[in-house]
Amino acid sequence: MCADNELTLAEYRGIIDDLIELGTFCIVFTGGEPLLRDDFFDIVAYAREKGFLTVLFTNGSRIDDAMAERIAEANFWQVEISLHGATAATHDRITGKSSSYAKTIAAVKMLRKHGVTVNLKSLLTRLNVKEQREMASLARSLGTRYRFDIQINPRLDGSLEPLDLALSTDDIKAVLAAAHNRPMAVFG
Repeated sequence: MCADNELTLAEYRGIIDDLIELGTFCIVFTGGEPLLRDDFFDIVAYAREKGFLTVLFTNGSRIDDAMAERIAEANFWQVEISLHGATAATHDRITGKSSSYAKTIAAVKMLRKHGVTVNLKSLLTRLNVKEQREMASLARSLGTRYRFDIQINPRLDGSLEPLDLALSTDDIKAVLAAAHNRPMAVFG
């Protein structure tokens, strides 16, 4: 069931039909948390029926064994889960939810058990940048790929508050140099 301000299943189907006309070939399901919708897999099935590649971005909080099986059956082209820290303390601090780290790790393991290829991804901020290498190692140990992003944007309502967490220029240089295994003399 969806809230009053959310699109209905029929509206999603109409949008998917419109996307076909526009030449779109891939749909990324993201949120909030897309797995909160009771009709989520109906939307995905319609997109797959119409020939779209489908991608799921999730925080992993709703993934138990049954949900992992449904995700595997949906045959997503990619499944990505957000990782906010290499430790429970950092991850849970950033999400504001205790045990979110444990749920994320459990979700990855359940998806892997069902044969789903998972990518872990991190938005690097001042709160977790020091754990970037450990997050990459954690991803490898879980049998997943890892990627990070360094771009933080203002909120949709125009608030600049998220920019307070943006990396310094020195942090960006260090992260990018480490990612490319070489010193970075110039940034820009």
